[in-house]
Amino acid sequence: MATIYRDGKRLEGKEAEEALARHNAIFERHRNAGAVAQPVARSGGGGKGGNRDIDVRGESGQQHLKEMQAKYNTDNSYGYYNNVGQYIPFSVDIRDGGGMNTSGNFFKGAGPLSTALNVAKVRPAGPASEKDASGNFIVPREQIGFRDSADMGDRGGPQASGGQYEGAGSVSAFFNLLDTLSGATIPERQEYVYDENGNFVPRKITLLGG
Repeated sequence: MATIYRDGKRLEGKEAEEALARHNAIFERHRNAGAVAQPVARSGGGGKGGNRDIDVRGESGQQHLKEMQAKYNTDNSYGYYNNVGQYIPFSVDIRDGGGMNTSGNFFKGAGPLSTALNVAKVRPAGPASEKDASGNFIVPREQIGFRDSADMGDRGGPQASGGQYEGAGSVSAFFNLLDTLSGATIPERQEYVYDENGNFVPRKITLLGG
């Protein structure tokens, strides 16, 4: 289960489950809008060719989805099935953040281009660009790309800290090499945590091996 905080206090047990359920209900309500199984019209070249959405209703639908995800989501080419059975084509997969065969709140896998987009906080297509009924983005701008200037230098890549330097191509590789040569003690990598209201929750740094 994700870690849920309210007013700086970590929620436990049933209270945490209810808070997470409310958050997921809002997200899934907009994520699933229009997710009825229909043929997907592919545009652009590359990827895996035309594929249809999957009707995920019932046990057989869920099993079919698992089979198609196992086939298409791990094949080292753009285009994948999301968890509601929609086929995400090449033309969207290259723009929806997260890298190949997934989506996310920041870009990954395109080297300097991904870095530039994350620094500029360009919002990826897909779930990161979805809006609620009031027209507001479900994912706040703070959670897009690098959170802030501190995020660019605290290791771990966008929306994380600790571990190796990530997200800046050869620059990250250079600083990781310096760590190796100097025998630096590296903090454990931790993804950023936000509470149910979208507020950033600072985390205690844990040194690897410490």
